[in-house]
Amino acid sequence: MASDIELLGRWRDGDGEAGETLIRAHYPGVYRMILSEVNGSDDLAADITQAVFEVVLDKRDDIVQNVGAYIRGIARNKLFEHFRRRAREGSELAVSRLLESAIGVVSMLVEREDAELLTRALRSLAIEDQQYLLWAHVDGLSQNEIAERVGLSRSQVNGRIDRARAKLRRALDEMAETARQRSTIWEEFDAWVQSLHRRELP
Repeated sequence: MASDIELLGRWRDGDGEAGETLIRAHYPGVYRMILSEVNGSDDLAADITQAVFEVVLDKRDDIVQNVGAYIRGIARNKLFEHFRRRAREGSELAVSRLLESAIGVVSMLVEREDAELLTRALRSLAIEDQQYLLWAHVDGLSQNEIAERVGLSRSQVNGRIDRARAKLRRALDEMAETARQRSTIWEEFDAWVQSLHRRELP
């Protein structure tokens, strides 16, 4: 039975069947590795695995010796790309929903400079902080409901929500260009939060 390096050499020389044999040998392991990282999503794992072997096809001349390690390295890179992209998309979605709620309730936030300041401040928060604000103040989830989602206690969730709001306030204070803007933005944001009727459990 030909080794990976032998199959790779023949593939480089134009033997397409050798290339197919090499890919078939490594595809199941790469797919399982990716599947375990994407919470068992078959379609997503298949898409990322396909992207991995497209890179292998394009970069096969760059492989030096350990074919399996090279392919697994590409798979890790593709997973990192996926998670970074998902994080960026999740962040932008959270910011967008928070801003839509703010602008829909608080009229003064339609002022361009104030809306831009709030946008920058929200984007400066970690994605986790954005998500806690979104759950608590836009989706209206109680601390108990959030706790069930993230596997924390109610008091821990409450602390994280409070810290996220405190971080947002600090960001607004630091980014505001004038004292008027600083006080106005925070007063309006506070009014917005109150208007969203965050549900508290006794």
